[in-house]
Amino acid sequence: MNRKVFITLTLALLTTSAVYGSTDEQTNVHRAALTKQLFKAKLKEAWATGLAIAPDASSRLAKQGMATDGLSTVAALSGGAVEINPILGASPSVLGLASFTAAKFMYVDHVNADTSQLAQDRANKLCALGALGDAATSNNIAVLIGASTGLPLLIGAVVANKRYGDCVRAAQTAYLTHVAPQLWAAAQREVLLQR
Repeated sequence: MNRKVFITLTLALLTTSAVYGSTDEQTNVHRAALTKQLFKAKLKEAWATGLAIAPDASSRLAKQGMATDGLSTVAALSGGAVEINPILGASPSVLGLASFTAAKFMYVDHVNADTSQLAQDRANKLCALGALGDAATSNNIAVLIGASTGLPLLIGAVVANKRYGDCVRAAQTAYLTHVAPQLWAAAQREVLLQR
């Protein structure tokens, strides 16, 4: 084989392999981008429409808010405050407060055990309960330190709003971390089937 033919064939082979190699690389980059895009859409859909499949952070945060509410109520009542919850009366006993808190815990467990509801709905319910408990706690503490009449309620509203948002984000992260591997695998399968 003469030298020019050999060089021409070698260059043609290298050029062809470079073109096909870069096409494969471009295809892989394109597939990866499609998989990520599909995965993000699946995550968003799973949070909005997926069933609750495991206990999440919202139930723990709801119980924390309720427990601190009960404890701070006992402290505020012992400091001379008056209970404004009509269910409990103006001066409930410690046993009455403990029973009321236990009943709220049982309700949280009931909501948390219901896996037929959507994950987002369950988190919203539990986070609202926790936020109310945290708001009541901050209200009780403000009353204990002698804040003026409207200020404890304002502080409670601000705390409730902040804690609700934090709780929903924590619940969403916990849920999506749990379902992410299955959703990633499904996204990869769908992109491969599109070839």
